[in-house]
Amino acid sequence: MKKILILVFLLSLVLFSQAKAADQKVFRIMTESDSGDYIGQNESWDFSNNNNSKISVTKADEDEVVFSVEDFNVSYMTFEFASETGKTISSGLYTSAKRFPFRGSYNGINIGGDGRGCNKILGAFYVHEYAINNGVLEKAAIDFVQICEPNSTDLYNNTRPKLYGSIRYNSNISNSCDIQGCAEAKKILGFTEEQASTNNQETINTNNTNIITNTSDLPKADAHKAIVKIKSYALNADNKLALFLNGSGVIINSSGIVLTNQHVAILEDDFDNTNRESSYIVCLTEEINKEPECKYTGKLIASDKDLDVALLKIENIAGYSNKNTFSFLNLNTSDSTSVNNEVTALGYPSIGGDTITITKGVISGKENKYNKNWLKTDAIISYGSSGGAAIDSNAGIIGITSGAHSDTLGSLGYIINVTSLNSWINSNTGKTPQSNSLNTKTIELTKKILNVKNGNEFINNAPAYKITKPSDWDFTHEDETALIIDKESDDEGGLILISAVKFPYNIDTGIVEASIKRDLSFLISTASIVKNENATINGNNAKKIIISAAGKQQNYYYIPIDNYLLKVSYDYGQNDKDKATIDNIINSLSLIKSGQYTEKTEYTQDNPKFNIKLSNSWVLLPRNSKEHPLFITSKTNKFAFADIEIVKTNDNTKNLNNNEFLSHIEQQIKEANSLRNIYDIKTEIIKKDAHFKLSNNLTDVIMIDFINKSVSAGKVLTQDRIYCIKTGDKYIVISLNYFKDDANGYSDIVNKFNGMLSSLTLGSSQSSSNMNVSQETNVKNISMYNSLKGKIILKVETNGEAFYIHPTSKKMYYLGRPDDAFAIMREHGVGITNANLSKIPVGLNNLTGSDADFDGLPDLLEDAIGTNKNNSDSDGDGYNDKSELSGNYNPNGSGKLNLDNNFSGAQKGKIFLQVERNGEAWYVNPADGKRYFLGRPTDAFQVMRNLGLGISNINFDKL
Repeated sequence: MKKILILVFLLSLVLFSQAKAADQKVFRIMTESDSGDYIGQNESWDFSNNNNSKISVTKADEDEVVFSVEDFNVSYMTFEFASETGKTISSGLYTSAKRFPFRGSYNGINIGGDGRGCNKILGAFYVHEYAINNGVLEKAAIDFVQICEPNSTDLYNNTRPKLYGSIRYNSNISNSCDIQGCAEAKKILGFTEEQASTNNQETINTNNTNIITNTSDLPKADAHKAIVKIKSYALNADNKLALFLNGSGVIINSSGIVLTNQHVAILEDDFDNTNRESSYIVCLTEEINKEPECKYTGKLIASDKDLDVALLKIENIAGYSNKNTFSFLNLNTSDSTSVNNEVTALGYPSIGGDTITITKGVISGKENKYNKNWLKTDAIISYGSSGGAAIDSNAGIIGITSGAHSDTLGSLGYIINVTSLNSWINSNTGKTPQSNSLNTKTIELTKKILNVKNGNEFINNAPAYKITKPSDWDFTHEDETALIIDKESDDEGGLILISAVKFPYNIDTGIVEASIKRDLSFLISTASIVKNENATINGNNAKKIIISAAGKQQNYYYIPIDNYLLKVSYDYGQNDKDKATIDNIINSLSLIKSGQYTEKTEYTQDNPKFNIKLSNSWVLLPRNSKEHPLFITSKTNKFAFADIEIVKTNDNTKNLNNNEFLSHIEQQIKEANSLRNIYDIKTEIIKKDAHFKLSNNLTDVIMIDFINKSVSAGKVLTQDRIYCIKTGDKYIVISLNYFKDDANGYSDIVNKFNGMLSSLTLGSSQSSSNMNVSQETNVKNISMYNSLKGKIILKVETNGEAFYIHPTSKKMYYLGRPDDAFAIMREHGVGITNANLSKIPVGLNNLTGSDADFDGLPDLLEDAIGTNKNNSDSDGDGYNDKSELSGNYNPNGSGKLNLDNNFSGAQKGKIFLQVERNGEAWYVNPADGKRYFLGRPTDAFQVMRNLGLGISNINFDKL
């Protein structure tokens, strides 16, 4: 593996963000990985719920516990421990631990993720303390060692590389690992210094007899051609198309319908759990030993979160692909599998590299969990396999592989039985693929990825630059966020990584030092800038920076271009072997400056409602983020940055008054200090006020003034102020961060900041000012209006802005955020009786919301249609309510629904309000004549996105 040090700078740790995690316990996982260890990749990890890692206890009982981690450095990791069968976890050493899901009567351990898992495991763990109460973990302290693919059963004299670590959950027991490694954990686990260092740097044996590398060993010679790799994309905070997941899928008919997991196709917004709009590049497998051909896109047909299943439709790209008939595999219609039957798993896990991975095993058991049937297997299945196919000896699909439920099922070897999915698949396969505002961007990205593979020049659009490379080097451009340049065939060679940071104004090199410190966040005390000098790259001003952290150094050039700061990280390779080539590539970088960036000084949003108008050289950058919608900077003071965050209250904070919430934040800071001490940094509150007057409009605001300082040197690293303003069930939290030890400068910037915030008002109902769109517009092209009236249209060539074309008023209405869509669609509703409403069939696609009886119908929808939301079979006839509705049967009684096609056809495009109930709103889709429920803002927004019709900018302007 190429040993490249690329310092990953974590997102800023703003202390008020801890307020949203009041119910979390103090949690930390630290690891040390030997060279050659497949899981740890020779990295030292440090995860905690106070450094932006998402760590949780996903299962805990008397004899097993599972921790999971999502982090900027890893997509998903699990840490699983279990005692011997029949014994409970208590303090002491647990040796001879086997792979968790298949441990038999042994102790169990399984640490894996990010596409990496072990087929065989040998390990041990030491429990310092473990307390559980009614299925809830109260505290835990565990040290561990794991050997992936051990070469003997002797743990302490095993020559395979090892992964060590310590886990602390709400525990006062000190960590057995630190930033230097896990020396204390090794001692506790019983390793001598000699044993701990024994490592022959073996690699995983990919010649395992379970791995298939020849098509003649497949149940069907071309079975692999039905397997696809899926690259799933969404817009990041800067509205760049970003790759969020690699997964697998299986083609199930000749027209190119792909079956995969819902969690492969759908990205949920962490803020409110709504589905973010996603797009897909689909890669077809032609040969077993070659990379798949990634020259197709995909459109979502349907998805179901409970079943963890989705359907995509493969689409050709003009000039790049032209395939009308696809290789496919048949779905088994019944479960004919038995224990010990042969099974073959096909997919694209990260463990298998860039080519398809095919493994063979047997069915080792069956299980029912999460309302689905599962097959257990010893075939190797790993992260990234999600959505791939498991086939029997006749090449029939018996299920799809999934890593989504590794929290309780184990990270390897589980297959969703196709018998749980067939009914859903049959009812959704014939549906029209959904329109998608990201499709055009995804097509252009796909073309660019294909083009750069065959060229030596790369041209970027925003920021605009071009760069060249030697013909034997490679460009890697997976999404719009970064470019990698290296020689992939040389594991010891050099590498260049180019990314960019967006600012609200045209910047210069004076912003570089403060921007680096902002990126470093809480690592600011343990990392230092050891070189900061002016440089010139191809005639452009730049800064040459060297950053030192944890005994290692990383080289950068920072180059301003319009309102972007281009960050070029580079490594010359082993013994600087590629120094001349790397320098030549960097010096070929050519900037294409426009100088045309338009600064923004006003912003409005609706949930929560607020408006701000900046002055005195403050400028803002709206973000594509519900949680962090706004970034603010001062043009005159380069060390001052501000941020507006929206924090949702929870059961612990929703009823707190200002004094109580201030105390809550103080406690969070105290707990954070206990964890951040290892980074030589602590927070000290300088001033606080639970009833601060910020302006004449805002007279009762929570204010905290604090500093972050080095524990060892006592040096002030940052000076910060936050304001917390409660509005409804949320807090608007405004932070000012000053990355300089200058008391007078800080006092001056605080005064200017407060003056700027005097314009902040709550309760505005305007649409976001950075979206120059009117709420109501008269149409001017009556011919186009007649063909579009009643429909929802999406501007697919820009940002997917949506509009409702009123069926009678000759007006169109902008549907901005979820609250906008909800308010406008209800505002234009007309009353309807229950009798007439029941004549229109109910649309059941993409339903969201809580579902108490797990019948697939959200509770609010069941209230509207009159079914029992606590009973999946309201009329007790043996069929659940959703299946009856989908077949046009009455879920509240016998017989079919009294539908009237003539009546429903006449109502297309209208919005109705149930006047005989509670005014529930429905939209009748012109495309299928069905009524779609508008229960909540998120429901209205989903209807808008899923049923919208794409329109070009030219046709929109005509309309």
